[in-house]
Amino acid sequence: AYAVAWANVVSEPAERARVFVRAADYATRADKEASALKALRLASESAPDDPGVLERLARLLAQRGDADGAVRAVRSAATLYRE
Repeated sequence: AYAVAWANVVSEPAERARVFVRAADYATRADKEASALKALRLASESAPDDPGVLERLARLLAQRGDADGAVRAVRSAATLYRE
């Protein structure tokens, strides 16, 4: 909730994504994978053209056992890297 409130103050989509990525990092360190996943999904919605965010999302999805979601995120990231 705190990250969402802070991100709402930021108008630049890339900066909003960075706020969510940082929140995901903190949540991961605190062993709150569900919060980290939510933050990374919000980051990818804020900056859908950022392949780095999609890579992070793919890693977390894979760690959680969501192979299909991880593959989708990796494919999207790979497409963005090729563009």
